[in-house]
Amino acid sequence: MSDCMQTVAIVATASRLDSTSTPQFEKDMKDQMDAGATRIVCDLAACEYVASTALRVILATARALSRQGGALALCNARQYVMEVLEIAGFTTILRVYDSVEDAAAALTSAGGSAQ
Repeated sequence: MSDCMQTVAIVATASRLDSTSTPQFEKDMKDQMDAGATRIVCDLAACEYVASTALRVILATARALSRQGGALALCNARQYVMEVLEIAGFTTILRVYDSVEDAAAALTSAGGSAQ
Protein backbone atom coordinates (compact mmCIF):
# COMPACT_ATOMS: atom_id res chain seq x y z
CA MET A 1 0.00 0.00 0.00
CA SER A 2 1.42 3.37 -1.01
CA ASP A 3 1.77 6.30 1.39
CA CYS A 4 -1.08 8.20 -0.23
CA MET A 5 -3.42 5.25 0.26
CA GLN A 6 -2.71 5.19 4.00
CA THR A 7 -4.50 8.55 4.39
CA VAL A 8 -7.45 7.67 2.17
CA ALA A 9 -10.22 5.20 2.98
CA ILE A 10 -11.13 2.72 0.24
CA VAL A 11 -14.67 1.38 -0.08
CA ALA A 12 -15.15 -1.42 -2.61
CA THR A 13 -18.64 -1.99 -3.96
CA ALA A 14 -20.66 -5.13 -4.50
CA SER A 15 -21.23 -6.41 -8.03
CA ARG A 16 -24.69 -4.83 -8.00
CA LEU A 17 -25.60 -1.62 -6.24
CA ASP A 18 -29.34 -2.14 -6.12
CA SER A 19 -32.06 -1.86 -3.48
CA THR A 20 -30.74 -5.02 -1.80
CA SER A 21 -27.05 -4.09 -1.58
CA THR A 22 -27.24 -0.30 -1.28
CA PRO A 23 -27.99 -0.31 2.49
CA GLN A 24 -24.67 -2.14 3.10
CA PHE A 25 -22.88 0.25 0.72
CA GLU A 26 -24.34 3.19 2.62
CA LYS A 27 -23.26 1.63 5.94
CA ASP A 28 -19.73 1.09 4.61
CA MET A 29 -19.49 4.75 3.59
CA LYS A 30 -20.95 5.96 6.88
CA ASP A 31 -18.64 3.69 8.89
CA GLN A 32 -15.62 5.25 7.17
CA MET A 33 -16.87 8.77 7.90
CA ASP A 34 -17.71 7.84 11.50
CA ALA A 35 -14.13 6.55 11.84
CA GLY A 36 -12.90 10.01 10.82
CA ALA A 37 -12.24 9.55 7.11
CA THR A 38 -12.59 12.75 5.11
CA ARG A 39 -11.17 11.34 1.87
CA ILE A 40 -12.78 8.23 0.43
CA VAL A 41 -12.16 6.33 -2.79
CA CYS A 42 -15.15 4.31 -3.98
CA ASP A 43 -13.76 1.37 -5.98
CA LEU A 44 -16.36 0.36 -8.56
CA ALA A 45 -14.27 -2.46 -10.10
CA ALA A 46 -16.75 -5.18 -9.16
CA CYS A 47 -19.85 -3.13 -9.91
CA GLU A 48 -21.83 -4.18 -12.97
CA TYR A 49 -25.08 -2.37 -12.11
CA VAL A 50 -25.87 0.81 -10.22
CA ALA A 51 -29.39 1.90 -9.23
CA SER A 52 -30.61 5.36 -8.33
CA THR A 53 -30.55 4.43 -4.64
CA ALA A 54 -26.78 3.96 -4.85
CA LEU A 55 -26.38 7.23 -6.75
CA ARG A 56 -28.14 8.96 -3.86
CA VAL A 57 -25.61 7.43 -1.42
CA ILE A 58 -22.69 8.53 -3.59
CA LEU A 59 -24.03 12.08 -3.79
CA ALA A 60 -24.85 12.29 -0.07
CA THR A 61 -21.39 10.97 0.82
CA ALA A 62 -19.68 13.45 -1.51
CA ARG A 63 -21.64 16.33 0.04
CA ALA A 64 -20.94 15.21 3.61
CA LEU A 65 -17.22 14.85 2.91
CA SER A 66 -17.11 18.23 1.20
CA ARG A 67 -18.66 19.88 4.26
CA GLN A 68 -15.79 18.37 6.29
CA GLY A 69 -13.16 19.69 3.87
CA GLY A 70 -12.70 16.30 2.26
CA ALA A 71 -13.78 14.59 -0.93
CA LEU A 72 -15.02 11.44 -2.59
CA ALA A 73 -13.41 9.99 -5.71
CA LEU A 74 -14.67 7.12 -7.83
CA CYS A 75 -12.52 4.65 -9.72
CA ASN A 76 -12.52 1.55 -11.90
CA ALA A 77 -15.99 2.16 -13.35
CA ARG A 78 -17.03 -0.37 -15.98
CA GLN A 79 -18.53 0.94 -19.21
CA TYR A 80 -22.19 0.54 -18.19
CA VAL A 81 -21.63 2.10 -14.76
CA MET A 82 -19.67 4.96 -16.34
CA GLU A 83 -22.55 5.59 -18.75
CA VAL A 84 -24.99 5.77 -15.82
CA LEU A 85 -22.69 8.20 -14.00
CA GLU A 86 -22.40 10.36 -17.12
CA ILE A 87 -26.16 10.38 -17.84
CA ALA A 88 -26.90 11.25 -14.20
CA GLY A 89 -24.41 14.13 -14.36
CA PHE A 90 -22.10 12.69 -11.72
CA THR A 91 -19.01 13.08 -13.90
CA THR A 92 -19.46 16.85 -13.77
CA ILE A 93 -19.21 16.88 -9.97
CA LEU A 94 -16.97 13.87 -9.24
CA ARG A 95 -13.83 12.65 -10.95
CA VAL A 96 -13.68 9.02 -12.02
CA TYR A 97 -10.16 7.59 -12.07
CA ASP A 98 -8.72 4.53 -13.76
CA SER A 99 -7.36 3.00 -10.55
CA VAL A 100 -7.51 3.15 -6.77
CA GLU A 101 -3.95 4.45 -6.75
CA ASP A 102 -4.76 7.32 -9.15
CA ALA A 103 -7.85 8.29 -7.15
CA ALA A 104 -6.00 8.16 -3.82
CA ALA A 105 -3.12 10.19 -5.22
CA ALA A 106 -5.52 12.84 -6.51
CA LEU A 107 -7.24 13.10 -3.13
CA THR A 108 -3.98 13.48 -1.25
CA SER A 109 -2.24 15.83 -3.71
CA ALA A 110 -5.26 18.11 -3.94
CA GLY A 111 -5.48 18.45 -0.17
CA GLY A 112 -8.71 16.49 -0.08
CA SER A 113 -10.43 17.74 -3.23
CA ALA A 114 -10.61 15.44 -6.23
CA GLN A 115 -12.27 18.03 -8.47
